[in-house]
Amino acid sequence: MEEPYRRQGFGSFLLRSVEQEAKEKGAYLALANGCDWSAGVFFANGYEACSTVEDMPKGHSWHVFRKPL
Repeated sequence: MEEPYRRQGFGSFLLRSVEQEAKEKGAYLALANGCDWSAGVFFANGYEACSTVEDMPKGHSWHVFRKPL
C-alpha cells in the first residue's frame, strides 16, 4: 500500500469484512499469508503465525497466519 494510506485502518477493515462474511458462511478459522513487512496488521487483528518460511523473499520471511473465528 502506498505510504499516505498506511496506518489508517484499511487493512483491519478488510480483514474484519472478510472474517464476518466467512463466519456468516459457517467458517470457524481464517487463514491468510503474507511477508514480514505486512505481519503487523495480522498480529494487530488477533492472528498468529502458524508457519514461517525464512529468507523468502531473500532477507525476509513469509508467514501463514491463522485466527479462530
